[in-house]
Amino acid sequence: VIGSIKDEILQVEELALWIISYLRSEYAGKLQERYGVEVDTEEITSVNGSQEGIAHVGMALCDPGDVVLLPNPGYPVFEVGGRFSGAEMYFYELREENEFLPKLSEIPEEICKRAKFMLVSYPYNPVCAIAPREFYEELVAFAKKHNIIIIHDNAYSDIIYDGVYGGSFLEIPGAKEVGVEFFSLSKSFNLTGARVSFMLGNKKIVDALKLLRSQYDFGMFLPIQKAAIAALKGPKEAVKEQC
Repeated sequence: VIGSIKDEILQVEELALWIISYLRSEYAGKLQERYGVEVDTEEITSVNGSQEGIAHVGMALCDPGDVVLLPNPGYPVFEVGGRFSGAEMYFYELREENEFLPKLSEIPEEICKRAKFMLVSYPYNPVCAIAPREFYEELVAFAKKHNIIIIHDNAYSDIIYDGVYGGSFLEIPGAKEVGVEFFSLSKSFNLTGARVSFMLGNKKIVDALKLLRSQYDFGMFLPIQKAAIAALKGPKEAVKEQC
């Protein structure tokens, strides 16, 4: 009887691992299809909503005395990881006259030297701005120059209007060398309560978050993973309707 139970447990564990791998593969396929971005499944980790991931990635990356660069105005959770890790906050201004894009040249050199990461988010809530490709190219160059990690919150990638293109930070050559991007199924597929999101990009950053999360999380509920796979593979009319 014990042997039979062990066999059943192993079968369930194998199924769980297969579904987790399959979900990451499906998301990698979505990125390739939509943005032309190629990522390996080991460069993707699921998180319990992008809010949870963003709150914890700062704890995975920062030490006391580091500086994190955050937008003002900004969603409150952007500050959490840095504050929990003892980092200092530097708020860069988003102004209407600059189309709510940061002026990277205005960030003091001394701050750049101490900065561990910069958080950006486009399409952006609450100012409803979209960043053009030229900004992302400038951002990648800025990150390389100052050795700053870029964390891009792209939760609103599908909530765009009038035929504009939101894009992905990872489309830019060299972006994966300096940063990661968060995507969420909450807004696009009306799955807010299910908490399905992904962080992907630079493997070292992904691995750092995985290591931290391994100490308090045991993986996503399998029916939720199946629902996420169905959303990614299914028709997209509901995404437009939700938008």
